[in-house]
Amino acid sequence: TSQHIGRIVVHPTNSNIVFVAAQGPLWTDGGERGLYKSVDGGKTWKAVISISPHTGVTDVVMDPTDPSIMYAAAFQRQRKAYSFVGGGPESGIYKSIDGGDTWKKVTEGLPNRDIGRIGLAVSRSQPRTVYASMETNTTEVYRSDDYGASWTKKGTYFQFPWYMGQIRVDPNNPDRL
Repeated sequence: TSQHIGRIVVHPTNSNIVFVAAQGPLWTDGGERGLYKSVDGGKTWKAVISISPHTGVTDVVMDPTDPSIMYAAAFQRQRKAYSFVGGGPESGIYKSIDGGDTWKKVTEGLPNRDIGRIGLAVSRSQPRTVYASMETNTTEVYRSDDYGASWTKKGTYFQFPWYMGQIRVDPNNPDRL
């Protein structure tokens, strides 16, 4: 009942370990929302991030040099005939250092207000550098150079990342998006 999948990530050395970022239904609350992990190639699934009936996960990325370090983006959203909740206090960035078994919300340097959709990317050439594009009143780009422990705003642009909220880092240059 997830209806919308934001990303699927397969472990680079063990293809039985799979993560699915499940956004959940757009027009109703509930459904299977959150981040799901399988250790048997997709036969069974366990929710490793489950926030609320209104919040799913839209993105999940893995450190290219250490798959035990992962980041996930939660997005609180629901459309009604008369309104659209495109973000809220439950949206945010989560980090795991144990291969996705446990997760902690990271907040240092990130906006302390309602956030919409978030896109994530880890630099291949410098994995301590992580980027996030996030919808606030505009779209803001944040950068972390300490594996997501703290973040600095790097720019603002006026395009909303609701459906195409992906950000990518040049594989050879951590300063080029």
